[in-house]
Amino acid sequence: GTSIDYLVDNKIMDIPDYIKIDVDGIEHLILQGGLNTLKNKKIKSILIEVNEDFILQKEGILKIMKQCNYELLSKDNSPLFNLAKVYNYIFVNNN
Repeated sequence: GTSIDYLVDNKIMDIPDYIKIDVDGIEHLILQGGLNTLKNKKIKSILIEVNEDFILQKEGILKIMKQCNYELLSKDNSPLFNLAKVYNYIFVNNN
């Protein structure tokens, strides 16, 4: 694997306008590898799937998003997940 910052720093990938992360439980680790990139004002918003029963993941995501100056715009879940606390969080960039 690699990190978001590595991909951007080495010009393998441009800084995106929008990001969607749904990687079944390691979202907070993916974000951790992109701290420098996430602070770029080019990114308008980020959608992240969050399992609220996975406290370490949820708290990690919220901490990183606050650190990178993002605000939670909305959270919604699919009727397919109505028994689980799995939500799509949408954050907007305040940089």
